Amino acid sequence: MVSDESRKELKLKLNLNRQYAPGYISAGNTSLYVSPENEIFVDAGKNAEFLKLIENGQQLTEIKSISPIETGESICFIVEKGGIHHALPLAKWFYSAGRAITILYSTDYKDDFLFLDELSAMQMKKGIDVNLAIKEDQQDWTGPVGNTEYLLNRTAPHDTYILFTTIERADQLSMQLENDKILFNAIDLIDCGQGYCNRCYLFGKKVCKEGPIVKYGVR
Repeated sequence: MVSDESRKELKLKLNLNRQYAPGYISAGNTSLYVSPENEIFVDAGKNAEFLKLIENGQQLTEIKSISPIETGESICFIVEKGGIHHALPLAKWFYSAGRAITILYSTDYKDDFLFLDELSAMQMKKGIDVNLAIKEDQQDWTGPVGNTEYLLNRTAPHDTYILFTTIERADQLSMQLENDKILFNAIDLIDCGQGYCNRCYLFGKKVCKEGPIVKYGVR
């Protein structure tokens, strides 16, 4: 199991063997997002060994480049519980690429929120809107009380929605959204990371090969 500390997003300027066009790169069950300045935003998911290699400055040689994720100009990140680990790197990447970003982040209790300092710093930037809610009212909490659907109802429409939830919750949330505007982060479904086991087959795709961000569809 990867510790919370090792899961933290890493923003790195790496000595890559070659330059990658801005977009998305997949290395098994690890995701990287390359900014126009060739900065790398890393979402290592469950892959602690990969994090250690990057922290030690090892060059990345076994990465397969995949087409950039297609979105509109405004992107709403819908995040529940631990999904923030995966949402932050991608939100920062899209912001660096000039997109307007909204983050809707809900948890059961206020102590469940992660990366609050980082989210507060992002909220100060023009073009980023962060909205937090807890499902049950608590002492010393002054923010909204409600679930993700509550936050969605308070938010203006966006061109694209990226869901960092369970697939079951994605199915529920899709009832409030237009399916052709929804992308789903399926990194937690990846097991072998090589396309052999088929455990991450979703929406007609092998997520480890064609994801982990995939276009949502009816299952």
